[in-house]
Amino acid sequence: MHLACISPFRFLGYLVQRYPYPMLEHVARLKDLLDYFTFMHEKTATSIVNALLPLLRFSRDLQDYTILVVRKAMFRREDNVRIAATNAIITLILAEKKFTRDGSNSFLESSSQASSSQQAEIPRALGTNLFQELSGLLQRCLSQQAKVKEIVYQGLMKLVLVEPCMSGPVFDFLLPHFQRFFSEPHSKTDRPSEYSLACFGFSLTEEIEAGNGLSGESFSNSLLKIRSLLRTSNLEEIIAPSQDTSARCLDAEKSSYVASIFSGIIKALLNVVATQIEKAADTRKVDLEKELMELVNLHNSLEKNVSITKVSNGVKRGTPRATSHDTANKSEQEVKDCFCARSLKLSHASKPFFTTSSIYQLFLMAIRLCNIDGSNTNGVSQSRSPSSSIKVSVHCFELVSFTLKVSLRQIISFASLEKDDPLKNLIYGDIKLLGGPLLQLIWFLKSGPKLEMDQKKKGGELILVALTCLKELIRVNLYTHLTELLQDLVSSQDDDCRHLSEIDHCSKYVQLFLDKKLKPLLSELIELLLYRESEVSVVSDMILMIGNKLPSKLRNSHGAWAIDICRSNTVKNLKAAKSLVSLAIYLSSPLDLIISQKMASELVKVLGSEESSPVEKSGNFPVINHSTGSAIASILLELIESVLIDVDWVITKLKGFSTTNHGRIGIDQHSNHVERAPEIMLEEALYSRSEALVNLLSYFAQMSLKGTLHIY
Repeated sequence: MHLACISPFRFLGYLVQRYPYPMLEHVARLKDLLDYFTFMHEKTATSIVNALLPLLRFSRDLQDYTILVVRKAMFRREDNVRIAATNAIITLILAEKKFTRDGSNSFLESSSQASSSQQAEIPRALGTNLFQELSGLLQRCLSQQAKVKEIVYQGLMKLVLVEPCMSGPVFDFLLPHFQRFFSEPHSKTDRPSEYSLACFGFSLTEEIEAGNGLSGESFSNSLLKIRSLLRTSNLEEIIAPSQDTSARCLDAEKSSYVASIFSGIIKALLNVVATQIEKAADTRKVDLEKELMELVNLHNSLEKNVSITKVSNGVKRGTPRATSHDTANKSEQEVKDCFCARSLKLSHASKPFFTTSSIYQLFLMAIRLCNIDGSNTNGVSQSRSPSSSIKVSVHCFELVSFTLKVSLRQIISFASLEKDDPLKNLIYGDIKLLGGPLLQLIWFLKSGPKLEMDQKKKGGELILVALTCLKELIRVNLYTHLTELLQDLVSSQDDDCRHLSEIDHCSKYVQLFLDKKLKPLLSELIELLLYRESEVSVVSDMILMIGNKLPSKLRNSHGAWAIDICRSNTVKNLKAAKSLVSLAIYLSSPLDLIISQKMASELVKVLGSEESSPVEKSGNFPVINHSTGSAIASILLELIESVLIDVDWVITKLKGFSTTNHGRIGIDQHSNHVERAPEIMLEEALYSRSEALVNLLSYFAQMSLKGTLHIY
């Protein structure tokens, strides 16, 4: 390990991990280092605490001093200092629970052992309940800005995951904080009460006040009451803005916040109901599915209410002329707008509510309600006559839409998870589980179910969302579990391919998925009269993404298929044409420049030259036409740029060879042939590549390129 190459704080962490007992002799210096906590960047300050964590287990003095530094930091005015202090508090609490759970001394296997006298002198710190000791400091964190509160909430969730028995104390800790938002009396005039939810009609603390249970039980019972309330009450009366013109603006803003809060509550309840459906008997399952549909419809209506309110507020605030009263309240409105923007930013960055298993249950329910037959996913084009189309109810359509949206968010957020994130197993689980039902919905939506007029546009959008979900699912599993994912997506009938028995397991399923699923899907999308370019682009991206996992021989066969599509189809959508040409070129390596030369020669005819006038479309490649010529030219220029970078790299390598092995040719003493040196083979490849590149560039020299050629 090259210690000089790592940062000082990583080096400190390395020393603490490798030599913990000798480091205890330098506690005084480490305390001096902690004095600079409030003057550091938040990430740097957090990294120092993380580096010192193992020593806190053995030094009560160092632990107390760290807590003292963090307490002082919480009273600083700088936001980044308070954020660093909050991270440190959560880190200390989690470290204590992990040390307690692990039990044995993790340093006993270290290369530097303490003597028996040293071990006798080392007190065992982190033995007390730091959560109780620092609860007052955590309460102060809950009165800070939204980012600080978010860190506390996420930290408490991790605490419960590490130590499930802490769920009760955590609920007890949070109850006073939430009480002002969910309690019955609203006579106080402080600001939080203006946005409290009086609409529930009951108090979350009534059982605690009566001494009938713990706060965790109270939260559970109250959740059941909220669940019942949402099924019986008319929420339009609760969140609708006032009819009074003078108070309409403030009420509209308040109703928007209330609707957002209810939206989060509904998501949590949807997760609960979906989990119950998975375990319920058939008779109970029917009632739960009905409740789930009601919650989905309610959530969609709330989202519409929030968006409509924001649009109407924006129009109303932009049209009237400013008055003296408006000027007086301008600063207050700016603060509200800033708060709203931060809230939206936090909302988009927050973790999903749904578990993958719950989303899977939503998929199964949508497939069952839409009467989707799993046998219709074999890649064979089905007849879409009006008599064979399936009439889809509005509620089923809404369920499909909702499920696809939450699925897309789940998959995208999974890609940003860290390896040790506790949510990975709790929330996400086996993300590959979503692949099968996703593919079923794609083929169902593509087959053209009967939709109402106002649903047809949304139906087209759903196909794109479903395809994007599948693309992102393939992306997150591309380097880890691609074979298992494709194995789930390929049916048992497709798996009967004896001609693929000689290739490896991964390449076999990539080949099957391309031949049986994606290539038929792309061909059918191109044949549709009213296809959208985005759908063709997404499917092409998937083919290119997993096609590059194949060996050269198999990959070139798909490139030849893409070339045939470019030769036989007239495509006028820029994005679709660009995607198809990219497939033809990048799946044809090492013949990509040869194919590009053929396309460039047709581009000369379409764009025109000094000797000839432009034609409407190419005879050999109809995908190259007057509408798509510039977009395809940009694809070829991107290829030229990448080849130039490769050529420059090869030249640099050859220069290195020439200085060390100039003129060396290896001769095999036991045979009559000359062994070719690697640099000679590399030089020949460079000449061949450069010659093909020059030939490709010569076609651009002939073209009549008017103005600037945009890279689309």
